[in-house]
Amino acid sequence: GFAGFAGCVNLDEKLITGVSSQYYATPDGLNSAVIASYSQLRGFYGREQLMSLTQVGTDTWMAADQSGSNNKVFDAYNGALNSTLAELANTWNPAYQAINTLNAALDRGPNTQGISPVVKTTLLGEAHFLRALNYFTLVQTFGDVTLTLHENQGVVATAVRDPAADVYKAILADLD
Repeated sequence: GFAGFAGCVNLDEKLITGVSSQYYATPDGLNSAVIASYSQLRGFYGREQLMSLTQVGTDTWMAADQSGSNNKVFDAYNGALNSTLAELANTWNPAYQAINTLNAALDRGPNTQGISPVVKTTLLGEAHFLRALNYFTLVQTFGDVTLTLHENQGVVATAVRDPAADVYKAILADLD
């Protein structure tokens, strides 16, 4: 008797995983873009790689007897200190993921309807600050980096290293 009831169940579902960049033009999307960009900071500020990239190799930290430490490569300045290190990829990749999300929010957010002007201004201010912070981390760590101030449209297969001076100008503009 129960098998007949199973056929009457409504299986229509609302797809919520197919989010396009148009979502960032909605009040919920703008808020979500900013919140999501905070989580990208966790890799740099919430792990040992912050110390690896900012303290190790200076006079404040030496590998000494910590032969198993991930940080010894940063202290020794030998051939093992190269672009394949997880600490470098785990700084670079999340920063650019956050920057692209923030660029989408900053490109689309000003036209968002149905949100109070105070909330919109606050969210866009946070987006500018977070983009500046991510670029500051990148330029301090890597020097000349790719400077992108608008969201990616499609696949981007090339990159250039923009001068650090241009990156600092963009950081100051975001902070203003």
